[in-house]
Amino acid sequence: MITGSTTKPDRRSKPWIDARWHDPNSEDICPVIVPADRYFVERPGASHDFTNYWEPREDPDGVVRDRSTEEERLRYLEDVADELVFVQELGDESWLLDVGCGLGWFLEAAGLFSYGVDPSGQWPGFNSLEELVLSGDSVRYDVVRCHHVIEHMTDPVKELRLMKRLLRRDGWLLLSTPDFGGPCAARFGDRYRMMHDKTHCSLFTLESCHRFLRDHGFSIERVTFPFPERLVPTLSFNEEWLGQWSPPFPGNWMTFYARKI
Repeated sequence: MITGSTTKPDRRSKPWIDARWHDPNSEDICPVIVPADRYFVERPGASHDFTNYWEPREDPDGVVRDRSTEEERLRYLEDVADELVFVQELGDESWLLDVGCGLGWFLEAAGLFSYGVDPSGQWPGFNSLEELVLSGDSVRYDVVRCHHVIEHMTDPVKELRLMKRLLRRDGWLLLSTPDFGGPCAARFGDRYRMMHDKTHCSLFTLESCHRFLRDHGFSIERVTFPFPERLVPTLSFNEEWLGQWSPPFPGNWMTFYARKI
């Protein structure tokens, strides 16, 4: 008979060994486990005010950032380079709808026939998908992009149905959102950096997002876990991170490339 030590290993000395080290008895929301009959977990006390969303704010690392600068624009386009290449390869005649387009950087860089909606009012046009649909817009888009927006929506199911309605048959949906049940969320609990934004109200996981899209008439063709090269120096869960916000790390967010069936 093979026996082993019954001594519980000290995960604090090597926290990268087991993402499940996070205390399961804590009151943290993260890591999220989404029930089989739901697609996301609602975050208690989340904010739904986007009035000042683009004003300078402090990020999880304590750095106050003005996200409207040219430096931020270039960094953002670097972070979404794969998505940009994908939509550009669809051809110059393609129509792009960017849901939650912010300052319109992706729309401008894509160079396609395009339209954007954003609740912050930073981009001219409608503030919501519902307003766009009610306007009688007859365009059926080749690609609808929803980059780090679905987690801000109070009714993601309704919004996804509107996106599908605006897509042509076989059109593409590019959906990016944090994985609130992934390794970083499991390791750091509510110190997971994607919990820093209080307007993140609908929390998805990799598993639940698969169900969310498939159950609403999408075929998932690819899932990626973007990680900018500029963040490579942070690839270490050292003692310095204990008790702090989680570091930027692969798997913090996921991007689904799905087609309307």
